[in-house]
Amino acid sequence: MDRLLRMRFSTVLAALGFLSLIVNFAAQWRTPHAVDFSSEAARVSFAILHGRGFSDPYLTGPSGPTAQMAPLYPFFHAAICSVFGVDAAGWFAIVAITSLAWAFECAYAYRIASAFGQAIPGLAAAMLGAMLPLQGRFFKWEGVFTGAALAFCTWEMTQLLAGHGGRWRGLRLGMGLAAAVLLCPSSVLIWPAWGLFCLYKMGFRRALGIFTPVFLLALIPIALWTVRNYREFGKIFFIRDDMGLVLVSSYSDCATALLSENLASGCYLHEHPSANVAMLDKLRVAGEFDFFASESRRTRSWIAAHPVRAAELTVEHAIYFWFPLDRIDKVTLLYGIIFSALTILSFGSLFWKSDAVPILLLALIPFSLTYYTAQFEQRYRYPVLWISGLLASVGVKLIFERLRRQPARMSF
Repeated sequence: MDRLLRMRFSTVLAALGFLSLIVNFAAQWRTPHAVDFSSEAARVSFAILHGRGFSDPYLTGPSGPTAQMAPLYPFFHAAICSVFGVDAAGWFAIVAITSLAWAFECAYAYRIASAFGQAIPGLAAAMLGAMLPLQGRFFKWEGVFTGAALAFCTWEMTQLLAGHGGRWRGLRLGMGLAAAVLLCPSSVLIWPAWGLFCLYKMGFRRALGIFTPVFLLALIPIALWTVRNYREFGKIFFIRDDMGLVLVSSYSDCATALLSENLASGCYLHEHPSANVAMLDKLRVAGEFDFFASESRRTRSWIAAHPVRAAELTVEHAIYFWFPLDRIDKVTLLYGIIFSALTILSFGSLFWKSDAVPILLLALIPFSLTYYTAQFEQRYRYPVLWISGLLASVGVKLIFERLRRQPARMSF
């Protein structure tokens, strides 16, 4: 049966793309047919479009040049808007391109599963993903594109480890790794995990020969962005300088583990420049890098004074990442139930005796670590949701097969 379902990747991609377009346009059709610039990433895109460069991410007003976020998505978003405009055509293009990126991500889940003898659960996971409408925030944030980059990199990694190497595959993997990091810096945590696994599987000399050029190639665009940041801020840091802002919004007297609750309580309003003009004024006066550094020191002092509460928040962040049961509305709660079910069902994939399992887990788990120190929002899960869906689908199949093989119990 698996052989019958090993369809051409292009066929699966086209079918999933068509399905994703229908589902997401249907879900988004009642929203205003104009580009939404109400996220920090979209605000930077807006600044680029208006000739101010990579700057002004905050909803409360201009702040000047920024390194508050990774660069690739704002530039990509601005490029789409420069071609199609910011009215109905631009809205249509962003919904369509994001939907196709989502289908691309799902199709690679199928491709990986099929290559390792699990075409049926791979196709089930891909179809489930494509039929799941994206929430509106994903048409102004980078999460779907990060997931697409990680899915592509995972496929290329599996093929290199299987001995299907070559110069072009290494080039594709290097550029994919760079794209993932320039979309979401948390992706860099996958690099050492995969690197160590390659050393274990291939031996030091062979792994070094194959993967050193890959990682060096990936570092080139990252280094170019680092040079830009040094020229703007006079400091060297990795991609983003906003860790202090992330921490101060996540660890304080009023903070809970959920962003939605912090918005409702006014805690976010008190701590973040996108919601507090006074905080934005402080950032302008101090400069972005020094302001974030000051906020980081303030948060570390709070954590030192409240170690138990800080530990509780960290544990809650981690729990919500894997079981994102946010009750902000019925739709968000429903998605949280689905994602939580995928987490539970994915444990069944531990019966999957395949090199795909460690490669997938060594992408899924390291990526999650950054979010254990940040107030949680469901969009943080999306870049690796395809992995959870794939592992859950395979797990269900394997558990069912094990149950069928068990001898029937005698009744007395």
